[in-house]
Amino acid sequence: MTKLEKKVKGIAGSKDIKLVQNLEGVEKMSEVLETFVEPYLDFADSRADREKLFTIAVAAWNLAFMPEEKRSAIIQEMIAVGVDKKDMLAQQDMRAILNEMIARKLTLFSDNHRLIINFQLQESKDTFHLSVASTLTEPPDSRK
Repeated sequence: MTKLEKKVKGIAGSKDIKLVQNLEGVEKMSEVLETFVEPYLDFADSRADREKLFTIAVAAWNLAFMPEEKRSAIIQEMIAVGVDKKDMLAQQDMRAILNEMIARKLTLFSDNHRLIINFQLQESKDTFHLSVASTLTEPPDSRK
């Protein structure tokens, strides 16, 4: 968790941020995120693949909070940055995966209103450990 805390404080640009862990009565976002990506984990055979999977999952999770009419432009920007411009099939696949994950978030995790700020993936020989930094409060309702 120390690595993740340093990462989050660096992103926020403040060393004064206090991170809290394992609050009683609050579900662990690491467990939520693992459940969220569970249908896709079998396709991630390497550490690099799992890192990409969780990165895409976090993006999809957070995109689900945006108004639908704004999502497609951001998805297009993500694809332009992260996928080879000449590989139309990879672009279509990325769009489909993001849209599928967004739909999964809205359908199966609709009661969870926490944004994911960052994550840390640590791996050992046979397993991995996920740490997640997220908001505690509901994000502002930007759908109005």
